[in-house]
Amino acid sequence: MLSSLSAGHRRRLMHVTRNVSIPQGTRLFEEGGPAARFWIIRTGRIEGNDVSQWVGQIVAHRLRSARTRLLELYARHGTESTV
Repeated sequence: MLSSLSAGHRRRLMHVTRNVSIPQGTRLFEEGGPAARFWIIRTGRIEGNDVSQWVGQIVAHRLRSARTRLLELYARHGTESTV
């Protein structure tokens, strides 16, 4: 993910971040809670289906939104496109 950023943007991001070590089993966030932080997991793993389902829901929502927007922009008026 970070490799897609320009060197300048990576430097800016690293300037406002800090490394932390979190004990195994620590809950990083609660479902429905505020998104007060952005986590980049460098080592270890995240457990639980909730995270996978949440990420899947976000991706699906964004894909549906993009599809809708593309149809609004490019579909010819009066056609019944089911793309």
